[in-house]
Amino acid sequence: MNRQELIASLARRDLFPWRTIGLCLDRPELCIPPLLLLLERKARGLFLSEDEHRALYYGVHILAALKVREAASPLTAILCGDLEEAAELVGDAIGDTVPRILMAFMPALADRAWDVVASPQIDWIIREAFLRAWTYAVLEEAVPLEIAAEKLRQFPSTVCPEPDSFLWAGWLNAIADLGLGSLKANAMRAFETGQIAADEFGFFPADIETFHSDLARMDASTAQQRRAFLLRRGYRPFQPTHDEFAQASRHVLVRETEEKGSLLLKAAESDTPYNH
Repeated sequence: MNRQELIASLARRDLFPWRTIGLCLDRPELCIPPLLLLLERKARGLFLSEDEHRALYYGVHILAALKVREAASPLTAILCGDLEEAAELVGDAIGDTVPRILMAFMPALADRAWDVVASPQIDWIIREAFLRAWTYAVLEEAVPLEIAAEKLRQFPSTVCPEPDSFLWAGWLNAIADLGLGSLKANAMRAFETGQIAADEFGFFPADIETFHSDLARMDASTAQQRRAFLLRRGYRPFQPTHDEFAQASRHVLVRETEEKGSLLLKAAESDTPYNH
């Protein structure tokens, strides 16, 4: 399969191109150079044809499944750049497969991931994806737990999202999933002082209760139970399997038929995007 055939196949939206994807996974030398080049060209703002843009959606998933860490930097540049460009590339996969794509690039991406989390100019939905990937790096001991705990302890003052930002939910999830019971008081203080909105525009009492129960579950679980729980929570890198790519393909089909429903596209087209 030559470059043109590869791109044409991955660009199709009328079928799931598993045969081509499978070939890429079996013969990475055929796909890594052209896909990495496309990703770098997009990150630099260079011209890509419509087929090349479309092919990159599966392309970034393939590069992640193959753990091509050279893809981490250009992908980060795209996600953290123009929101419309990010939406064009990943759409609603930002809340599903994208965090696990980023996990595949750990530990090399760990420091950069936290920098993204702490960047107020980047949309919250992008920052939350990087926060999940960073949390995975901590779970894998690529980031020492003590350092992670200190960053999360300082989060309300150093990152300081708006009170109604859903990035707070990512913070609470990171504390609970890392079993950092020592930060429970910090979380409650953020609610008590109004730094986190606890009303119809922010968090409900049930959300706070879920945070408490998740912390308690982690504390009471065995190591094996914690691993199983965290896997269910999505803490695993994107894998080179049919089921993983089939899941990713669902977002392509949604984007083709219901493009206006994309969270990232709505944010990109809004005068006041999700810039919390």
